[in-house]
Amino acid sequence: LQHELQEAEYQRDLLGSRVAELNCDIQQKDCRRLAEQDEVHRTTCLGKTVSGKGSRRVSSRDETILRLMADLQAAQENLTAAQEE
Repeated sequence: LQHELQEAEYQRDLLGSRVAELNCDIQQKDCRRLAEQDEVHRTTCLGKTVSGKGSRRVSSRDETILRLMADLQAAQENLTAAQEE
């Protein structure tokens, strides 16, 4: 039981770290995307046509984050259950 508790805590910590890394990555990419949108806006104002890029990557990242958050929640629930036993 103690081993299961330690494993659940370890998995929770790993998932928490991964979520934090992804959030940091998303913030950096969002900053780049905003800079690109600003550039697109300036380019569009000059009369050039510009196509939007990256929306598929954003939804893929969002899906990954949602999956990792669900994994983290499951690990936390397992940890709570193990602590209650």
